[in-house]
Amino acid sequence: MSTQIKKFSPPYLRLDNPTDAQKIRRETNLLAKKSSVQHSVALKQNDLKSLINITTEIPHKEIGISKTVLKKQNLKPTQSSEIQNKTLQLPITVSPAGKVDLGFNCKKEFSATLGNYPGYSFQWYLSFKDSNGFFTAMPQYLGYTTESECSFELDYSTYYLVAYHQLGKATFKIQCGVNGTPALALNSDEVTLDFSQQACVGIHSASLNSYSFKGGNSDTDKSITLTINLDAPAPPGGQKVNLSLSCENDAFPIGRFVAANYFTIPEGQTSEGFNWFLGTRKVRRSNKTFDIIAKVNATESHSTVTLEKE
Repeated sequence: MSTQIKKFSPPYLRLDNPTDAQKIRRETNLLAKKSSVQHSVALKQNDLKSLINITTEIPHKEIGISKTVLKKQNLKPTQSSEIQNKTLQLPITVSPAGKVDLGFNCKKEFSATLGNYPGYSFQWYLSFKDSNGFFTAMPQYLGYTTESECSFELDYSTYYLVAYHQLGKATFKIQCGVNGTPALALNSDEVTLDFSQQACVGIHSASLNSYSFKGGNSDTDKSITLTINLDAPAPPGGQKVNLSLSCENDAFPIGRFVAANYFTIPEGQTSEGFNWFLGTRKVRRSNKTFDIIAKVNATESHSTVTLEKE
């Protein structure tokens, strides 16, 4: 059974914060100390069959574990430094990669992978590019894993306000240390966050002050108010709400807009009403219905209106 990938979520420890940096050093030193008493031995299948002296248990007083020594002529252990040197030749793969949208109020989950090295610990770091083009801005420690992969979450509210960015974009990379070794040697490709893309704001609910009324002259405004409630505060510049009618493509539509078919909810607000925007035809034989459709980003609401016959 495969081990579940460890997921990290903000807030992360900051390397430029003295208290956080001390915690990171303690954890890294502990991992390095633990790895110093671990030895990986590469054994071929034939070697396993011909082993005569199997094991000798040697207690390790400081860590409280036992080390297994395999006795066989010409059998050489693979030192941890050899595997660490091998990892230096491998890039860290981050997904999604390249340019990634992270609009207002959005969150995005990433994964980072370094290959398969069982029995080792990995320390994961997040580093943003600063105004001089160096990866020294907001150095953060995501945490450690015993698997050579992890997932981590970034959110708009933290990184748009704090990370250095130009033209609404910020660039980061993931760095990794193995068994307490410095992280600078292992780097991922650069990933750019685009903060200017679609906001993660949608419609929570919609309501009308009245759902039925008498039809009238199509050029006469109806005193009807549509109220839209968002699931998050409107982003900077406000949130546009687009309106349409389910009958607008009919040969003889019973309703039409007599004002703009959109309105804007002010920045920081979660609710706004819009009125005096609708004209209707007279209904002589039976009641007629149509929907007022409001759309915000990927969400929409349908409010059904009934026109009563005369």
